Amino acid sequence: MTIKKIITPVIFFIFYFFSSCEKFPPGDTQSESDNNPPNTTLANIPREGATLYALVSLNWDGEDDDGYIDYYEYRYTTEYLVPSDDDTGAYFFTSTDTSGQIITTWWKIDSTMVQDWKSLTETNAVVAFNSLAVLNHQLFEVRAVDNSGNVDESPAFLNFFTKQTQFPKTEITSPLNNTDFLAKPEVDDWYKGIPITFTADDPDGNITEYAWRVDGGPWNWTTDTSVIIPPTAWAEPLEEEHIITVISRDDTYLIDPIGDSIEVEIYVPTFEKDILILDGTIEDASLPDFDGLITDQMTDSAYYEIFGGNRGDLIVDDRDFARRRFPNFRTIRKYKMVVWIKDHFATVPYFAEESRNLEAYLHAGGKLVMIGSNIMQSFMDESYYLIAPCEPCIVYPAKFSSSGWNWFMNKILHVNFGYIGDLIGNFNSADGINGFSGIQLRPDTTKIANIWPQYNKLSNIDVIIEPGGFTVPILKLNSDDDYVDQEACGIRYYGSGFDVIYIGAPIWHMRSEDAKILGDKILEDMGF
Repeated sequence: MTIKKIITPVIFFIFYFFSSCEKFPPGDTQSESDNNPPNTTLANIPREGATLYALVSLNWDGEDDDGYIDYYEYRYTTEYLVPSDDDTGAYFFTSTDTSGQIITTWWKIDSTMVQDWKSLTETNAVVAFNSLAVLNHQLFEVRAVDNSGNVDESPAFLNFFTKQTQFPKTEITSPLNNTDFLAKPEVDDWYKGIPITFTADDPDGNITEYAWRVDGGPWNWTTDTSVIIPPTAWAEPLEEEHIITVISRDDTYLIDPIGDSIEVEIYVPTFEKDILILDGTIEDASLPDFDGLITDQMTDSAYYEIFGGNRGDLIVDDRDFARRRFPNFRTIRKYKMVVWIKDHFATVPYFAEESRNLEAYLHAGGKLVMIGSNIMQSFMDESYYLIAPCEPCIVYPAKFSSSGWNWFMNKILHVNFGYIGDLIGNFNSADGINGFSGIQLRPDTTKIANIWPQYNKLSNIDVIIEPGGFTVPILKLNSDDDYVDQEACGIRYYGSGFDVIYIGAPIWHMRSEDAKILGDKILEDMGF
């Protein structure tokens, strides 16, 4: 009975609602309003009609009453102006001369350039205005675009003038034109490629970027003023003449239309021969026993015998370094190893002059054996070459670094800390150690004068107090000089890109049998 009481009123209500709907009057609904375009406003800096440098900073804002700003678009129109000979034109400027008279200068439009619209979300931009004429009229326009895609139909605009901008000028500072290089077809721990340095000048602005290319290939943009061109960048074949070109861009986006170009020639190692002996010994009074009878032929034949010249399986050539210097890359690329010898104890500055060429040879995969007296001082650069009175003078023991004076000692011969023995004769002998155990070097007293300062003993011995990385001592000095006694006078560098043996004592003055045994061991250790 209770259920019936509840259901009956509900059914009655539903019936009444639907039956009475038709009695309500129809509604009057308004249509949706149109979406209005946004509005754009430019800041009043720079001021209207100003004459400016072509790189201009501009700021703006936008508003949209029925949505929001999605992004902005801007463009500019350039009118290139020329002076008008008549008292009429598109624009005029006034100035006052020294007498107080007002001078009016008229300019007319020579041509016009309209840029395309560019989109951005920011409310500011630094724009480099095209300004190729002596005077240029610029019309800058910016418009907002709202979230519905509506565009401000009346862009904000600003008129002003810009002065002519000049193109930058680029210069390759190194290498010089027609320089030769020794290069490898791949990079490794030591060889990275061919270095170039460059600079540029912009008379009315600043340089922002440089670009280099080789053999007409693609441009490589950089902000650095020095790069290393890898082997993969060169056109094939690698062993050929190549052209390097560098251009620059300034802060108004003007690019040097010409740039600077040089031609270089690249040689690739062939290693078709085995050994080149560079004889740096000068047969003069700086030899420990110079009596006028020691000739270049005598020392050359000794070196030739010591370093495998009489072996039928080796191709060994010699070259008078004192007279002919270091060979060019076309020649040196043929040899697997260079043996560089200097038996006289006088320092020679031209060793340092050739050090970069030798570095290039080693980085290309060559090997080096360097033997002699006063080698440490011979590789000093010009600013430190020891000439009395000297300023500054080198003080030994010396710490060698990879840059500055004597970089060759550190980077190539791998000596961190070295010393030159006393001028008074003090060399008794040297004993082989590590992989050179059993080797003994004893001086031949018949080749050493029994007068001051030698007294039948060699002097000016280079000792290596601290070798560099991957370097082991191979000869230990027995000396009357307590400071160098038992120090290393020979080291071996086991490199990832090249191998080096450095012995800081002369070899021609040793007993011939000792020198030959040492030479055979060096050849064996270097893979011959």
